[in-house]
This record gives sequence, structure tokens and C-alpha cells, in this order.
Amino acid sequence: MPKDRQPGRVPPLGYRAAALRVPRGGLELAADVERWGAGMELRDTDRALVQAATAVAKLRCRSENHSVAAAARTADGRVFTGVNVYHFTGGPCAEIVAVGAAATQGVTELETIVAVGDRGRGVIPPCGRCRQVLRDYFPALRVIVGPADALRVVEISELLPETYVWADQQVDPGATGGVVPVARTGATG
Repeated sequence: MPKDRQPGRVPPLGYRAAALRVPRGGLELAADVERWGAGMELRDTDRALVQAATAVAKLRCRSENHSVAAAARTADGRVFTGVNVYHFTGGPCAEIVAVGAAATQGVTELETIVAVGDRGRGVIPPCGRCRQVLRDYFPALRVIVGPADALRVVEISELLPETYVWADQQVDPGATGGVVPVARTGATG
């Protein structure tokens, strides 16, 4: 088996999370996934991103409060991770936490993102809310999805067809004579 395909080895291609350690026993990742249909090629850096998210899930997702980890990569190879924050009132998903972590470092563009479930659940697709947020912030974002034996990379727009684009739905004050519709609040009698 080639060195960069050994279980638990994170290829160095752009991967900069030096403090992240791969747990003993390696990571579960299908090494033979190369392509899906006529879609985008799964790169070594994509595999490394899945491994990074998997390692964070194994290390940090140990309760009901944190059950999903995400890893996002910039075009220059920096990797940002996050875990979901469950609360009965709602809470951010791991993808949104990773976006926030990147933003705290001044990152305005992400290239690729992946989410991984705890307890060996593998790669999981972003929820509907995350798909909308990711599409709004990063319209060209690549998302890794699929089962371990058939991982594939898709553009965020493919995960959210017929997307709602907030900016396209705003009323142009010049077109309505300066009157902008206002949402009603509360009951009317």
C-alpha cells in the first residue's frame, strides 16, 4: 500500500492542522474512491479533509451535545474545523461553526467542506439550513458527500437546486415608487 494511502495517514498536501493527532488505529476512509460518475475528481486534499473531520469527530464528539464534526479548506490549503453545538433551543451545526472559525482568522472564501458524524457514522450531507447558508456565503463551494465507499464532490448549488437567493428577492424601492413592503407582526383585529 502506498505511504499516502496507509490508514491513519493524513497527506501533507496543504494540510496545516499540525495540532490534530490521528487516533491510534487509524481512520475509516475508503482509499479507492477516485471518481463519481462524470463529476468532480476526489483529490488527495479532499481525502485529507475527510480524515481531519473524522479525527475531530473521534476526539471531540463524545456526548449528545457534540455529535458532528466538520472541516473546511481554503484554496491555499488552510483547514478549519468545528463541531455542532446541540441545545434544545437550537444550535449551530458543525459546518457553521467551521465557517465561523475560518471567519475569525479573516477567511472570506472557502473551497471545500465536509461533515462527519460521531460513532463511525461517516460523511453526512449538510442539512437544509446549512445548505442555504453555505450557498449564500460561498456559491462555488465544493461539498464532499456520500458513503465511505463512494465519496464524491459536488458543488453546493447541486445540493440546493432552485435555491432562494435573498438578494434577488428584495424589492427595489425605485420600482415601487419608494414603497417597500413591510412584514406584519402580531395579530390584527
